[in-house]
Amino acid sequence: MFEATGGGGVSRAVWVLPVGLVAVVVAATAWWWVKEPDVAPTSDYGPSVPAGARTMDGIDLSTLHGELWGAVSVGEEASARDAVRGALEADPSLHELASSLLEAIDARDAREADDLSEVYNAALHARGMPWAIKTGRASGVYVKSYWLAGRPVATLGEVPVEVSLGVRADHLNVREGWLGIHEKVGGSLVVVDRVVDFAIDDVWPALSDDSSPQGLGLRAAAAGRMAPEALEVLLRTSEARRGMVDAQRTVDERRDCGSNFRMRLEWDGLDEIGLLHQVAARDDREDCPGITRAEASAVSRGTLAVRAEPELPDALEALVAWLSRHVVYHEARHAQDQEEWGSSPRCQGCEGMSDGAVSEMSAYVTAFASDEAVVAWVQGCNVLSADARGAGPRALRRLVAELEAPCDAAPPADLSERAAALASAWFDRTEAAQVADMPERLPLFLAR
Repeated sequence: MFEATGGGGVSRAVWVLPVGLVAVVVAATAWWWVKEPDVAPTSDYGPSVPAGARTMDGIDLSTLHGELWGAVSVGEEASARDAVRGALEADPSLHELASSLLEAIDARDAREADDLSEVYNAALHARGMPWAIKTGRASGVYVKSYWLAGRPVATLGEVPVEVSLGVRADHLNVREGWLGIHEKVGGSLVVVDRVVDFAIDDVWPALSDDSSPQGLGLRAAAAGRMAPEALEVLLRTSEARRGMVDAQRTVDERRDCGSNFRMRLEWDGLDEIGLLHQVAARDDREDCPGITRAEASAVSRGTLAVRAEPELPDALEALVAWLSRHVVYHEARHAQDQEEWGSSPRCQGCEGMSDGAVSEMSAYVTAFASDEAVVAWVQGCNVLSADARGAGPRALRRLVAELEAPCDAAPPADLSERAAALASAWFDRTEAAQVADMPERLPLFLAR
């Protein structure tokens, strides 16, 4: 399992005052100011599933996975289950599989539901249907669904491994705790939505941060991987996004002092920016304000700055595709280890580590040794900064120590070479990872 991670600046544009113009000269620079709108202009962005993937072999796959599976959970009316069965009547084998899965859900048998969902995914794959589901458990068993935006092939040494790129298609208010996952039957899946979180909350804001070793490393890596025009848009808006993300963080931190104010930023900021200023004005003298004037300003100005960039969505989609590559390598290694070893691989230097940690070490080493070493390192450092626990963080702590690549310093110039040497010494393999058929862009989300 791949563990989850934890703005050019705001444009000095000419602002037009709707009633009268006031020229203010500051340091010989002309500025024009206006009152911000109460509601920010909307962004015209909302990709949908391609027509060719919506219906196949008489099955409305888009409705089935975008609506029906998500409606199936313990306590729902039987009509939801009947709708799923009815949607699959054109394929008796899929119909039978779905019926068995629904029985497991009704019985609250999460393990059986997991196993059957993997078989269901494998059956979809065999039919060339670009969809997948994954079950989870809360008060009962629920079903998440994904449209597969691509199936790139990672070659590890001489072994090709196919990995699916899954974009959430359901309406459930459930968020994965990982960037990718490998199933014994269903194969490996990159959770694109979580890579988007990494992109917009960690990488994009860091690109223009010259005080951050991670930012400097990412900017250098991006210059070699992204089209110049896309990178320029990201750099131009990076500081604006960083201001918004910093404001979100400090707002959330004040929950500890009793604030009940909640704010959720989207990739392009927040619509109701006028309300932020109202709350900031109301809480101005509070010891534990919901949001301060400076934070409200950072969010509102940042929102207006990024929404003024029509080319930004394409640039962000290119960023997400690039950042997904290291997760493809990671999950491909899990798949290859499963095929070769049945569980965790043999490791010469992993004394005292659990099988799960050895498995994660193997996958992280492959990502660190690839052409996306810096991205893998930044993502790993974000995991460690969140003080996460589990097999993945344990492996990461050991790995960054062995590679002498601490997270508070710039990434070593020879990071991938160090990781490749470690793979040879510990796992007795030559790391040579490549990926083909990788999309140039991946959507930030699917339109609901």
